[in-house]
Amino acid sequence: MKNFKNFKLKRFIYKLVINLVLSNEKIKKRVLAISSKVYADIENFNYDPESNGEYWLLKNLSTNYSETILDIGANIGEYSLKCYKYFPKSKIYAIEASPKTYKKLIKNTSNVLNIFTINKALSDSSEKKYFYERSDFSGRNTFEGKNTGLTYKNKIIIELIKGDYFLSEEGIEENIKIMKVDVEGYELKVLKGFENSLKNFKIDIIQFERSTAACTPSIFEFYDFLSPYGYYIGKLYPKYIEIYKNYKYTLEEYIGCNWIAVNKNSESFKSLNQKIKFIDEPPRRIG
Repeated sequence: MKNFKNFKLKRFIYKLVINLVLSNEKIKKRVLAISSKVYADIENFNYDPESNGEYWLLKNLSTNYSETILDIGANIGEYSLKCYKYFPKSKIYAIEASPKTYKKLIKNTSNVLNIFTINKALSDSSEKKYFYERSDFSGRNTFEGKNTGLTYKNKIIIELIKGDYFLSEEGIEENIKIMKVDVEGYELKVLKGFENSLKNFKIDIIQFERSTAACTPSIFEFYDFLSPYGYYIGKLYPKYIEIYKNYKYTLEEYIGCNWIAVNKNSESFKSLNQKIKFIDEPPRRIG
């Protein structure tokens, strides 16, 4: 009976506070701003690679050996240059579709012999498509042209090729340590172009961006495609990786930037094992 009375009291206080917040527009905006900031921090909704875990991952994987790294959607080369810092003996392929952005990529990486710049676009098939560009922010260039709230005045036709064909053309036969894919909603299409490589366990770690603003496919689609090839899927945090062994619909509620797929049979998975938090049943984040 005592517990029931406590429950009723808590519920009464909760309703009282909610009504107070909703009745005052200034308080409501302030509460929403604070709660949104806290939620974003919990979910690592952070585009700064210095603090969101992207460079932490490179540091924890770095070796003195010669590795192969693919930076797909390299933009002006910031990630590729950081890869060179942590993997100075490795071959880093910086792949950028936009001809305008590619010129800046070449300029920024011209002094690094280990970075190979390539002006191509990857997909799951060989075709030609419209590519939408923004002059003010090249990080939002896309094949989809669907970024929420953005308009695209410039579009050009670009030829796309399958990832497996790209590897063959460039003579890349060795295993790929890291494949970073940031292509504004086209991530799954790019991954499907590497189907043969995935079947043959040639890619250790895939980092891909998922953003609702870029109309990225659902997490279920990534699980459906990658899991049969032996990949664990999870989210990248500042100092660890959260792996969700099984898909659950609640994963679709997770906001945030960078997701990780790790081949469970790779040496990279073994080296990261102490930095991974395994979760069997993903909790519900909203509601």
